[in-house]
Amino acid sequence: MTYKIENLKDTNVYGVKLFIDSKASENNEIEKAWMKFVKDVNLKGDSYGISINYNRETFEFEYIIAAEKENLISDDLKQFVIPQGKYAKFKMQGVLDKKALLDFYDKSFKELHKDNLFDDNRGVNCFEFYNQEFTNMNDPKSVLYLLIPIK
Repeated sequence: MTYKIENLKDTNVYGVKLFIDSKASENNEIEKAWMKFVKDVNLKGDSYGISINYNRETFEFEYIIAAEKENLISDDLKQFVIPQGKYAKFKMQGVLDKKALLDFYDKSFKELHKDNLFDDNRGVNCFEFYNQEFTNMNDPKSVLYLLIPIK
């Protein structure tokens, strides 16, 4: 699996945070929250799905749905920072169903772990980046990016 290396500056984003456990995952809470977020804030432009505080034993984590301020029409959101540093940027193109996304995550992290590149000390486990290449979840031409902090 190939990836590009990106050097990012701190990025301020604004959004909502969810706690994800096995029940929330089974109930598609992330997908439901995305639909609500896009509708409520009248999202225009790029957006982010940020995973933090991942627990390897329980598989629980926090997930932040966010966008940069100029892409939002809402003042009721919390500020979060995607920390600066080096990230591996993986590209996924195709229908975005749960299985495809989990496989994409699994392959991406395995690629970095085999070379001992994953940096779990940055405060963010990874983040999804959605730009104009992402049209919708069912479009086989739709693209999303997964960025993972590396050493």
